[in-house]
Amino acid sequence: MNVHEDQVKEVEVYLEKNVSERTGENPSVAHGINRRSPLMAITGCDVTKCLPQDFMHDTLEGSLKLDVCFLLLDVITKKQMTLNVVNERIQVFAKHFGVNKPSIIEMQYLEKKRLRQTASEMLTLAYLLPFVLRKKVGCEMVSVCTEENLKCYLLRLQLMTSLMAEEFTHQDIEYVSKLTEKHHSLFYQLYKYATPKMHYEVHTHQIMLYGPPRHYWCFRFEGKHAYFKRLLRIYRCFKDPSGTFARSHQRKLCGLMLMSSKGDGGPFLKSSDSFGAPREKRMQSLLHYSGLLNIFVNIPRDAILSLYKVVFVNGVTYKKANAIVVSIDGSQPVFGEITEILVYDRKLAFMYKQLVTQHYNETLHAFKVDYCVGVDYGVVLASDLPHCHQLFIIKSIGAYYIIAPNRNFGPKMKLR
Repeated sequence: MNVHEDQVKEVEVYLEKNVSERTGENPSVAHGINRRSPLMAITGCDVTKCLPQDFMHDTLEGSLKLDVCFLLLDVITKKQMTLNVVNERIQVFAKHFGVNKPSIIEMQYLEKKRLRQTASEMLTLAYLLPFVLRKKVGCEMVSVCTEENLKCYLLRLQLMTSLMAEEFTHQDIEYVSKLTEKHHSLFYQLYKYATPKMHYEVHTHQIMLYGPPRHYWCFRFEGKHAYFKRLLRIYRCFKDPSGTFARSHQRKLCGLMLMSSKGDGGPFLKSSDSFGAPREKRMQSLLHYSGLLNIFVNIPRDAILSLYKVVFVNGVTYKKANAIVVSIDGSQPVFGEITEILVYDRKLAFMYKQLVTQHYNETLHAFKVDYCVGVDYGVVLASDLPHCHQLFIIKSIGAYYIIAPNRNFGPKMKLR
């Protein structure tokens, strides 16, 4: 049975009853499509398989916004927390998440199910929301959400983290498929609401065809598009925008070639790593420098090291006081807080303060950590990190937490 063909026929019947597509309700609201795609005429072309789903638009700017809207509406209508308090707490916790701070949420956006947040802001908002929606009862912090609503939202976070992984096994794909089905079923049971983008997420078989969704999401394309949008605000010319943008882009590339030492061979193959201005210091002047002797062979004790506050390596920003995964003990990550970022012999290394992982907090989707009683320092090369992503240490009511997205370190939810 060709489900997609039946869906297209339903849309065609709907359009025949209306003189034009502008009369009546837009068919894409109910069906996700407006008409039969010309690609269906190509032999062997299945649009449900040949066109990969985009995690950025389908999830971050689509179904995730629905989860957030319905969760917040439930909390606000039951008077567990006001919207002003929610916005205030979001701004407080957003300080721990870097530059992608969520915008202010207004009630009209929640009612229309249209949050005015970018994909990056939604990603930050999704992970900090469990911290925001808590209150103190006695000596403990408890969630203000109902049990079923919170369970549905945690399923969304678990699904989102699993889909952002850099590699998949057959078991992982099967788990994502069951997790998607479980979340969507519970979501519809609670809110009686569904959209075509939620259906797109069901096509988890595309991971077998195209690989991890993060490898073909639209973040980088949107980043390139942002360059041309900035040009539009500068030129304010609408006569020939495509030609104007193309010439400006070519001039930019020519300028980079002239400044490059590689000439015509650059800068396309140059490294995009950025280290900023270094601060030179002798190794002996560093506290707990003994770990460097194990990393750099035959390094003299009076060697001069280049220290940095911030580095940008392989698309990841590392800062002092941020967290990193230094090793993995079984399935549980071992975290460290960066105290120094240094380079010696063209090798990037992190000096870190050891953190103790106490347990995984399922209701916060985060690991609770603490500092060692006797301060324990270590050194690890950037090339030896098992999880190359920027992590933030969140302080909440005297406790420390670390969220580790892009890989499902926490225990998998029971789906039966």
